[in-house]
Amino acid sequence: MKPAMLALLLSLVVRAGAEDSLIVALEKTIPMPGIEGRIDHLSLDAERDRLYVAALGSNKLVAISLADGKVVGEVDGQGEAQGVLAVPGMHEVALACGQDSCTRFFHGETLALLRTADTGDDSDNMRWDPAGKTVVVGFGEGGVAFIDPASGKVTSRVKLKGHPEAFEVDGGRVYVNVPPADEVAVVDIAKGEQVASWPVDGADSNYPMALDAEGHRLYVGCRQPPKMLVYDTESGKQVASVEISADVDDIFWDSQTRRLYLSCGEGYLDVVQRGEGDAFERIAKVATAKGARTSLFVPEQRVLYVAAPHRGEGGSASVKVYRVTGK
Repeated sequence: MKPAMLALLLSLVVRAGAEDSLIVALEKTIPMPGIEGRIDHLSLDAERDRLYVAALGSNKLVAISLADGKVVGEVDGQGEAQGVLAVPGMHEVALACGQDSCTRFFHGETLALLRTADTGDDSDNMRWDPAGKTVVVGFGEGGVAFIDPASGKVTSRVKLKGHPEAFEVDGGRVYVNVPPADEVAVVDIAKGEQVASWPVDGADSNYPMALDAEGHRLYVGCRQPPKMLVYDTESGKQVASVEISADVDDIFWDSQTRRLYLSCGEGYLDVVQRGEGDAFERIAKVATAKGARTSLFVPEQRVLYVAAPHRGEGGSASVKVYRVTGK
């Protein structure tokens, strides 16, 4: 390659990196020493400035003080710690353990065990239903369970066609990714049953999901091939798709900027802008770390937390803290 052409290409790479950093900028890295293997989900207790991490590979619940920028507590022996949720208004944290077939509730500060709910094998992703004031957990070969957090009792279950991955609660409905069935299942909470099935066309392995309730759009991340599919929640029809980085595991909608943030295990954080109608464009591809596919966006803070597993010699697992902007 001629020197002039090489210089031009390098300048374009530098310029692109600088532009990306204006959209998403790394502020700090919080180490998690001793945490090995896969990291699953994250949840934030904003009132107490605590971030909770489901460290699946180490079978631990990890608590991080964001004010201090360090790990302040761990609970060992949590078989396949997968879903985690800071329960609103209770100063408690719920942890879904796939291997232990249960969901445990811990005190938010001391991490003392308070109660246990039998949610079934492969208890996984979790969400909060603000209307019913219940914790919703996906589990097993196909189902979601609704838990009364005060008692730890499962109040109802809804059967699905396969193991659920990410899901979103919207009023009286729950949208659920069901990869084994290549569908998005729509659950009516009041009826206690699945009432619709939206096919996942043009891609497979639909794992993460994000919802724009006001805009009536559901965003579904797929891994084979790497795509984000867009659904109209009023019609159930797929209205757009966008190419993304590989191994996507979390998606978040930012209503302030009309952007989506996608954390991908390939080692990138993708930013997709929604334009007019259903026009979408990937406007940034920010390097993170290999395997850093789990994240949490907190719109009130304008911050995105990305969990990076320990890879290779030296260093440790960490949570990378990114500032997002409207530029």
